Amino acid sequence: MTKLYYIRLTTITFAVLGIIHLFKGITGVPLTLNSWQAPICVSYVESLLFLSFAYLGFRQWQDR
Repeated sequence: MTKLYYIRLTTITFAVLGIIHLFKGITGVPLTLNSWQAPICVSYVESLLFLSFAYLGFRQWQDR
């Protein structure tokens, strides 16, 4: 696995996860872990983190 392939793979993965969590936050689908139900704002925080990582990966992808 080359460095560029790894950057592409992780960038696409983070982008997809960020979009899924953003959609989950907008639609209000709850996140339940065992008996604890996470607030919807957790989805927005996760989306922000994943999309930030995707942005940083995309910048690395363009520099190569």
